[in-house]
Amino acid sequence: MADLSADTYLLQNQLNPFPVASHLELAGSRLTCTLRPMAIEAFTGWIEKAIDDPSVRHQLEAGSAVTVFAIDVNGVDVNGVEIAWPKQFAGSAMKVTAPDREWLVSLVYPTGALAAVKMFTNRKESKAWRNALTAAGAH
Repeated sequence: MADLSADTYLLQNQLNPFPVASHLELAGSRLTCTLRPMAIEAFTGWIEKAIDDPSVRHQLEAGSAVTVFAIDVNGVDVNGVEIAWPKQFAGSAMKVTAPDREWLVSLVYPTGALAAVKMFTNRKESKAWRNALTAAGAH
């Protein structure tokens, strides 16, 4: 099983993404998404609501990382986790369905003129994530 990590962007939704810089890591079958202090530059209010933690911004301001989710991707039938790759992102974003919420994680910054180009040129990284997640037991 290959472990991976990448700087990513959490998206609020597909229409109004409000991207927040994040870090995604797969270690064994554990998929973890964290916000690092640089995420303070984005609107984090929607994440505070999603994880029911009003202190996210304060933690980032204090220089602390904040774990958004940490889930076991192995045994989807047992724990209700599913990974999908929405076609409108051309393989550059994954939808992580966890027991408590769906998360949209983009491997590229999702807005701006270069976003479409990056979505199509980022296929090698996307494939590496797909392969690693499949090897970890995700479906």
